[in-house]
Amino acid sequence: MTTAVAHVSGMDCRMGPGNRMFDMEVLLHQALLAAGPDVVTADPAKADWFFVPAYPNKYACAHAIATNTTYDPAVYRSALERAWAAAQVHPAAAFALHRRHLVVVTHGFVYEVLPPAVADEALVLLSHGNRALGYRSDWALVLPPVLTEHALGSPARRAAADAAPPAVEPPRPLLAAFKGVVRDYWYHSFGVRQLWAEQFRASPRVSIDTERDGPFEAAERARYCLCPPGFYAWSPRPVEALFYGCVPVVVADDLVLPWDELLDWSALALQLPYDRAPHVERELVAQDRVPGRWARWRAAGAAARPWFLLPQQDRRDGSPQDGVSALDALLISLYLRLRPLEVTDLL
Repeated sequence: MTTAVAHVSGMDCRMGPGNRMFDMEVLLHQALLAAGPDVVTADPAKADWFFVPAYPNKYACAHAIATNTTYDPAVYRSALERAWAAAQVHPAAAFALHRRHLVVVTHGFVYEVLPPAVADEALVLLSHGNRALGYRSDWALVLPPVLTEHALGSPARRAAADAAPPAVEPPRPLLAAFKGVVRDYWYHSFGVRQLWAEQFRASPRVSIDTERDGPFEAAERARYCLCPPGFYAWSPRPVEALFYGCVPVVVADDLVLPWDELLDWSALALQLPYDRAPHVERELVAQDRVPGRWARWRAAGAAARPWFLLPQQDRRDGSPQDGVSALDALLISLYLRLRPLEVTDLL
């Protein structure tokens, strides 16, 4: 592994809700470098994996700003190709066996831009786990998103959220809530957001907020948080919902959620196919009629939260968090790929 996080043009470029959506490519590198000699080594002969810092989002974002355009997949692919070519002449490359390279690619169009050599020879750490587009667990692993400050919340709310849920939950007057842009054209969210914006325009118990940024106050008053797709099936919302204390309602087909190999998402979220989106209110009312179901989802989500935060994400002063983190989840996932064990032996 390199000894420092590279500086590239556009390192301060921010995109997506909360301006952090694609920062995992840098933050994960920082977390690995800070993990210490028990995790990271400069001796390639002692390493199981060779991390390739490509930063394609930062290159593509910088290009978009410089040219006043949107993300260009060709620029994204070029950044990956350059990083991969540089990695192959690194001394560690001689020790990196098939599928022993790690490359982070967090944008939704990952399946469009992966150079064949990377797809064939690396374990790709991505955000968009979509089986319909070719995701398979033998060549990819789904990372959690970088959470926004709004999702992490104020210190007081974080302290309350980190505690075990109370025996009796305070009432949440809203059935469900969604916050995000609702665009006019169908292919953004495959029509789901547009449908809900119209369907719940005057609803007293389902809140639809069409502003992208800013506090998501309705989430703290809702029992369920709606998590539709955007331009891609992937969204940070399922993980963010766990931190708001509402149960994620994930609307997608063939979507693989973060740490799917380690966590039982059926215990954390309600997952619906696209064709059930028009009936989401009916689905949620039916779930609420099952005694204790929402409370079990809520408790499981609270217990799972640490697995979605890198160590440096959990403290505003940058100090490491206590206990488990997303870095632990990554290391366990990588260990299991080399030495298959029962997951319960490690969690």
